[in-house]
Amino acid sequence: MVAIKRYTALLCLLLLVSCAGKTKEHALSADPKARWQEYLADKKTTGPFRLTMSLRLGTKGDTRRVTALLWGNDATTLRLDVMAGIGSTIAKVRSTPTSFLLVAPVDKKAFAHNGTNQPRLKLGGIPLPLSVQNVAAILNGSYTEAFGTEYTAHEEGKNGAVRYSLAGPLPGSLELDGNGNPHIWRGNGGWIMTMVYDETKKPVKLELHKGGGEQFVLFVKEREETQTFTDDQLSLAVPPSFPILPLKKYAEHQKLADR
Repeated sequence: MVAIKRYTALLCLLLLVSCAGKTKEHALSADPKARWQEYLADKKTTGPFRLTMSLRLGTKGDTRRVTALLWGNDATTLRLDVMAGIGSTIAKVRSTPTSFLLVAPVDKKAFAHNGTNQPRLKLGGIPLPLSVQNVAAILNGSYTEAFGTEYTAHEEGKNGAVRYSLAGPLPGSLELDGNGNPHIWRGNGGWIMTMVYDETKKPVKLELHKGGGEQFVLFVKEREETQTFTDDQLSLAVPPSFPILPLKKYAEHQKLADR
């Protein structure tokens, strides 16, 4: 139980108040505008999926690992379960573009948020720049859903890459590598995310780090294309004895637990 509580204190999802395809066989255009058009044309549609993931997070020399399941029929209504070990679920999440519900089984409480400003992940006391919807879109190759479809400027990078200043939902810049894949995203808050791909050109690893030593690494251990999930399979029931509190209260609770 002590270990479970430790991991419960580790994981925090909160509201930040800031209001399978084949590899291309044709030659990639060297023109930045044309390359961006190829990025837009390579848009994938997310279908029913289930991802088994391993998450490692913390600061340099002090990291912890949890496992997670993420599933949905697309990148809108999503379910996420986070486990500290076999049978030790520390958080259950249902996330949509307009609502967010978190059930903390160990704390015997639930936390909710309504609104279009999607909650960002906060793990191990480290606020990350991504929402659950962002993570699902990126891992399923639906990059324009995460990074948007417009840019304001561009510059040449290393090894044939081009870096674009984004005008979409994730502020910062996106680097398309020599194969036309989104390779590095640099957030305005100092976060840098590198994406590593499998043979289907979908990421199997997201590695985020920040100048202060904070780091978060996500590995996709298994990727499943499934039958369409039912409404019941995407629902999240709150036990009658659990109070439902505002999501910001969960952040405050975790701050107390981390002391």
